[in-house]
Amino acid sequence: MKAIILFFFAIFPIHASSCEIHPNEEKQCYAASSASKFFSGFPVLSDRAVWKWYQTERLQEYDWTTEFGTCHNGVFVSNNLAYSVRVGTLNLVNHHPTEGSLQQLLNESTKAAHMSIVPKNKYEEDKNDDLMTQSRVIATFVDGDIIVALSGASTLQIKKLYPSHVRMRAILPDSDESYVCITQIEKIDLSSEYPDSSK
Repeated sequence: MKAIILFFFAIFPIHASSCEIHPNEEKQCYAASSASKFFSGFPVLSDRAVWKWYQTERLQEYDWTTEFGTCHNGVFVSNNLAYSVRVGTLNLVNHHPTEGSLQQLLNESTKAAHMSIVPKNKYEEDKNDDLMTQSRVIATFVDGDIIVALSGASTLQIKKLYPSHVRMRAILPDSDESYVCITQIEKIDLSSEYPDSSK
């Protein structure tokens, strides 16, 4: 499946919109949706073999978040739903400083869909719990990009809001490697790879 997503973005240009923001011309974010999944591609700005985490007491030492919304008059408007890949801790006693590959870092991350705002009432708390428990998020490092895929019942809740764009935030310990980008969600068809679109 990863090969199909990369192939799609390689042969079809990403349609620019008035909300588009990317780290630079060479490193561009991308997002896509299929019948039952969402995908986001975060470019990695640093080419290094060894990554370090659990270096400081910080819940969002590393954070790759995809937030759904729309574009109105050149402004991104969030619908307050997102999915994230996060690594961090407030307890370095139980989480010792670690080194490894970027994929190993991603394997240790916490992954889930969630609301992008702090729930203000019982309804929003229940909605956030449903998003977290009904989502499946995976993250893979491929050819210089972190590809994050969201599936599960939470995708149906998100699709009902008809998001057209995503705002993607990459937070890393080095601020030079962190960025925010906004891009349009492209529609892709995975039926040729998976005849059963629920897969």
